[in-house]
Amino acid sequence: MRKVWIISLFFMGQIAFAEMVNRVVAVVNKEVITEAELISYARNLFAQQGEEELDFEHKKQLLKKALDRLIEDRLILSYAKKMKIPVERIEVENRIKEIKKNFQSEIDFLNALEKDGLTYEGLYTRIYNDILKKKAIDYFVRRKIEIHPQELREYYTTHIQEFQASERVKLRKIYISKKNPDSKKKAEEIHRLVMKSVPFEDLAKNHSDSQAFVCNDGEWIEKGKLRKDIEDVVFSLKSGEISPVIETENGFYIFQVVEKTPPRVQEFKEVKDRVYQILYRNKFKEEFNKFIQGLKKDAEIEVKI
Repeated sequence: MRKVWIISLFFMGQIAFAEMVNRVVAVVNKEVITEAELISYARNLFAQQGEEELDFEHKKQLLKKALDRLIEDRLILSYAKKMKIPVERIEVENRIKEIKKNFQSEIDFLNALEKDGLTYEGLYTRIYNDILKKKAIDYFVRRKIEIHPQELREYYTTHIQEFQASERVKLRKIYISKKNPDSKKKAEEIHRLVMKSVPFEDLAKNHSDSQAFVCNDGEWIEKGKLRKDIEDVVFSLKSGEISPVIETENGFYIFQVVEKTPPRVQEFKEVKDRVYQILYRNKFKEEFNKFIQGLKKDAEIEVKI
């Protein structure tokens, strides 16, 4: 019931945090998580997913996710402090200096803090904790991750379907906007000139209302990246062929296919870095979950909603 009341706040417009009672929603090793912190964190998650499109149930799920992450943060910070991981004052001050570079003056910086409901001391504490948490994760999680060369090759071989490259075309384009008078007539005249072997790139440079794909070599486009009515036409053409004039709601297009490549399996050397990142993310998630579960076993956690 308590969680439903909190989530309902998000449907009530702007919340004045200064007027909100800082109710405690959870306690982790004697450190509290307040309702204001939870709502602030949840709002960031809402924004990432497009708040206007979220229904009540989705917001409840994100609220739970926000609380879980805040509890994890408190667990990591508590353990880092217990292990006496050092954070030097200069590290925090250097981070604050970087933030200040985004403002024209000290007054602008302080005004921005006030607008966000922060004091300088509050910002200092937040950055200190961020650095401390990162150092803890680096030491207790990241340094345990090892990826051997044979693992890269094994993943590539057993997940070969993930490395299918789509069919591609290299295109040049001429676009005539309907904002131009007699745009259809102009597009048809340009098309007539192209078909009479007037260089496509010259016509594009001199007449196209969009300079995308105008370069002499054209630009590679994967299948699935263009709107369907255009894609169906250009992918049906052979190398060197010219499309008919294609009309859309905003203008007229003429395409030239410079080159085509069929679907293919990407070679290992092309995707080696991508494979490494996939394996790293998987191993990080596994080690991080182990770390958090270990912290939870020895922690005192009380959720009050």
